[in-house]
Amino acid sequence: MKWWTGLWLNEGFAEYAAIHAIEFLFPESNYLQVKTVRNFLLVLDPDSLLLEHPLSVAIGKPDEIAPILKLLMTFIKGPIVLHMMNTFLGENTFKQGVRNYIHKYKFSNAEQDDLWSSLTEEAHRQGTLDKNLTVKQIMDTWTLQTGYPVLNVVRDYSAGTVTLSQERYLTIKSNGTGIKACWWIPITMTTSGDFNQTNATFWLNCENNNLTIPLAKDNEWVIYNMQMTVLFRVFYDTRNWMGIICTLNDPTKYETIPTLNRVQLILDSLSFSQVGQLDYEITFQLLKYLKHEEEYLPWLAALSGWRTIDDLLKRTPKHAVFQVSLYGISYFIINYKRLGLLTMSY
Repeated sequence: MKWWTGLWLNEGFAEYAAIHAIEFLFPESNYLQVKTVRNFLLVLDPDSLLLEHPLSVAIGKPDEIAPILKLLMTFIKGPIVLHMMNTFLGENTFKQGVRNYIHKYKFSNAEQDDLWSSLTEEAHRQGTLDKNLTVKQIMDTWTLQTGYPVLNVVRDYSAGTVTLSQERYLTIKSNGTGIKACWWIPITMTTSGDFNQTNATFWLNCENNNLTIPLAKDNEWVIYNMQMTVLFRVFYDTRNWMGIICTLNDPTKYETIPTLNRVQLILDSLSFSQVGQLDYEITFQLLKYLKHEEEYLPWLAALSGWRTIDDLLKRTPKHAVFQVSLYGISYFIINYKRLGLLTMSY
């Protein structure tokens, strides 16, 4: 890179390439899924704080370099946004754009805008990105500003529509006039259980930040962010949450929602309850489905949230009741691990 401002791309791309190398060599490990969840767990909470640093930190003088070497975002958030870009551009476009970039700047230095330019040219050539849209226009919203969005999903069941809006997700709300932030969000969704379509059907952006679109009223639920490819939370209306919960708690149907989307539903519901946006009763109804869950990653997501609840209940009369539940869960995990029924050990 030309300067330390591009450190995130240097480190993030190294991490992302390593993840794909291991996934390619050992596909049975599901390493891409595991690292996706682990990186989300490391990023979601700190990046929801008001004063967190953006991914690309402007460096004006040498003594500002050392602090960014210690920033978690520099090393962990990078692979997440690169995976998002790989997904919305398509892997062939992404790979060829990177090849073009490396060839063009070999034996020299570059900055992130040079990569965006190479990717845009290749995406326009292959027709995977609208000619009126550039990678820079999209990615600057993810790299130059702090945090990540929450997608608010409100269905009008009588009219057969859904309204989408976005705002920055904060675990501790600002007392000011509000945070003016918006992102170019690639929107993927399903109502049928087809979670393989990870190419964006449309974009939610700063110019179109409150969008109402048709959605058949007889759909039991709608789920956004297929395969958890984009860094945002999703807040649904209560009726939609209950439709999702009904499917999850059916032992014959819960696997129609893929592992990574089950992870996001767990993480989001726990976080929304923690900040007071979602009744814990809804979250606990969702978590009941775990009695059927045999995959490692949803349990990892649930346990990360349960630790927070455990801390909240300390020094209260209900803490002992909660601990009994946790001991039961721990017993379940240990025995499933011994029997080899969990995909990976915790």
